[in-house]
Amino acid sequence: MSKAIARFFHILDSHSKDQAIESILQHQDTDFNNKEATKLMTILAKATRGEKVKTSETDFLSEYGAELNQIFPPLTASVNTSKVDTESTESIARLKKELFDTNTKLDDQVKKNALLIKKNTSSLASDQEKISLTMQDGTEVSFVKIEVPADKIESITKVPFENGRLQEWLNEFNLADLLEDFHNDIAQVHPGLGYGSLTTAINVLDGSRRRMARILFNNSVEANKRKPYNVYIPLDPTYVLSPVDAMFISGTAKKQKELSSVETGFRYHKLTQGEEGIEQKELATLEQVSPSLVSELKRVVDIPKEWLDAFPDIYKITDSHIKRLYKIAKSLPKDEHTAITSQLLTAKESLLKYERNIARITTELVKLTEGMLRSSVPVSKTTENKAQSLWSNGKSKITLSKANDSKGTCTLKLAKLPDALRESLVDEIAELIAKRTREFSSN
Repeated sequence: MSKAIARFFHILDSHSKDQAIESILQHQDTDFNNKEATKLMTILAKATRGEKVKTSETDFLSEYGAELNQIFPPLTASVNTSKVDTESTESIARLKKELFDTNTKLDDQVKKNALLIKKNTSSLASDQEKISLTMQDGTEVSFVKIEVPADKIESITKVPFENGRLQEWLNEFNLADLLEDFHNDIAQVHPGLGYGSLTTAINVLDGSRRRMARILFNNSVEANKRKPYNVYIPLDPTYVLSPVDAMFISGTAKKQKELSSVETGFRYHKLTQGEEGIEQKELATLEQVSPSLVSELKRVVDIPKEWLDAFPDIYKITDSHIKRLYKIAKSLPKDEHTAITSQLLTAKESLLKYERNIARITTELVKLTEGMLRSSVPVSKTTENKAQSLWSNGKSKITLSKANDSKGTCTLKLAKLPDALRESLVDEIAELIAKRTREFSSN
């Protein structure tokens, strides 16, 4: 039996399946739903009975391992006080101290980060020509505000992964607030934040919406009305922020709009991949969300990109929409995905002609996709004749039914028969089938 499952056996040793499910649902620090809790306990019950467990079931159970151990801490072995092992006692005390010290360090780091974030946010909001920002390790770095010329914004600036915002899905719908300001001649209120130089390239860590809005605006007006893009970069143009500092500074910057569920899902997926990937539980702690939410949003990578492209604004695609679209993508064969894309694009163009509420259009498009899934599932035309009763004594019975389909399927039901009678009947039926098929084959 896999250790990944065996480590949870203590749950059903001390709880019934129903009690365990109830404990999961009542636990306040997790967001299990009844379906997930029931599936987890069903898999565990199957494993404790010694039945074969699929790899997907093992993965599902392991995915929620941290939360399960939080709800059902593994039982410690009882200690005979008359025979206490001194060395073991000291070891336990040492482990408790290490755990206390670790938690203390984590609490101190959280407090330290909160102070740094407050300080950096204040500096960024000052809009001064030169500011000082503190890296995660406490290093002070000077930044200066520069103007990227209107005709250089697209070529000089780029948006690295640490920013998290997917530029290809920024458009006139989700940038409408900024575009309206720019068309009303309202200047860029907050400079972006990045690193690099005008002679090489500038990586934009914060302010990528402002960047793209300025590009779209400049492309829509005459040359004399185009405006530059303001961004803070290190005073030393050779200074390169490490990935850790880039993510930290990006997180301290005052974003004008949260990442969409789609962008967050892609970000979670990338952060948890590879040998250097972050553990899902650790990522959930860093993001202050549940591991199950991380798992659900990561599924966005399994939704065909063409479907996501077909939606007018990915910022209106919610966590629930991702869950529904993922289910559809997994249920349909890949050769039907293109037809879904075509229908989505056609429906979007039609809806945009009379509906301006993009959130409502998004929901309608998801419903349309679900409808296409239902219509693509072949409806069985099989009907069964009324079962023919071969024998019955009021409790036990034997019936035969034949399906009205091209396959000529027949079903023989031996209901509630005594074991000895059922086994003898099955043996005789098997012998008869073998005999008649041999005769048929010889003819």
